[in-house]
Amino acid sequence: MVIDHLNIFNNQVKGNGRDDVGEFTINGDWSPDGRVAFVKQYIGQHNVHYEGTYDGVRVQGQWKIPQFNMFDAFMIEKAYPYDQGWD
Repeated sequence: MVIDHLNIFNNQVKGNGRDDVGEFTINGDWSPDGRVAFVKQYIGQHNVHYEGTYDGVRVQGQWKIPQFNMFDAFMIEKAYPYDQGWD
């Protein structure tokens, strides 16, 4: 997965990217205690629900696709620079 843009601010999570399935948008929210919930919506396809925590550098938790009864762990980490958090 390549996330071209990800903003985590003002209690919102927004972004876009692409992977082997296709292009997607990211929309959701986060709370000051670090909890994050967002949906990765593939353009013209299914969506994936993510729930986890944000520590200022990475987001990690569990993703799920309810209609296919699929789920697994995930971690999204900023590639560079590590010390500045997300845009």
